[in-house]
Amino acid sequence: MCSSDLAPDGSRHTGDTTVRQAVSDVFATIVAEGPYRAMKRLLAFLIASAGFSVPALAHPHVFVEMQAEVMFAPDGKVAGVRHHWKFDDMYSAFVTANMAEPGKDPSAEQMLPIAKTNVESLKEFDFFTFMKINGAAVKFSDSTVYNMTYDGKDQTVTLHFELPLEGGPKAGK
Repeated sequence: MCSSDLAPDGSRHTGDTTVRQAVSDVFATIVAEGPYRAMKRLLAFLIASAGFSVPALAHPHVFVEMQAEVMFAPDGKVAGVRHHWKFDDMYSAFVTANMAEPGKDPSAEQMLPIAKTNVESLKEFDFFTFMKINGAAVKFSDSTVYNMTYDGKDQTVTLHFELPLEGGPKAGK
């Protein structure tokens, strides 16, 4: 019988260990073999197990078909950009899961909280929208006009939102 088969009290190890017994067994092994040998075993275990752990090399992607329209004020000045982002079927299925009654498409009202979350999240990335007027970059105000629609034919959602120019309409080329 080797020392690892014995519990700290000298009784035989039965296989029905509790956490307390397992911890006691580890300490008994350290005492019996010495801390140097126990550390070598632990290091060998960690090195061996490191070969089995694989980091994630990919992350989920969302594919979007984007359309943008320049919005004009009544006096002809540029007022902002109106976006239409059609999301891929996988993202669409994810955000609409269990949203509507079986056999019915989700309504714009049901999808409004998702549209709001999307638009608020895009602010961090400047809405992926960049514009220059007369050679100078312009900034956009937060979007307050947004919604999301569902196309039952291809089972996709489209996010619609407007980005007004910060400071109001601007003349330019």
